[in-house]
Amino acid sequence: MVDSVSFALLHKKEMGGLLDKLNNSKRKQLQEASLKSGKPTFVDFFAGAGGLRMGFMNAGYRVA
Repeated sequence: MVDSVSFALLHKKEMGGLLDKLNNSKRKQLQEASLKSGKPTFVDFFAGAGGLRMGFMNAGYRVA
């Protein structure tokens, strides 16, 4: 895991905001923005490949 984080930090330009969800203050900002978006919410309880979740995300839903 440490190697993965180190790699991401060294290649921040290429990785973008991939690790933002690990930063508590950034995660709070993302959550607040998501709540203010007004998008309908979809709750994903499935442990599959993620196709259903991706479909709802592409359709404009907020996935919880």
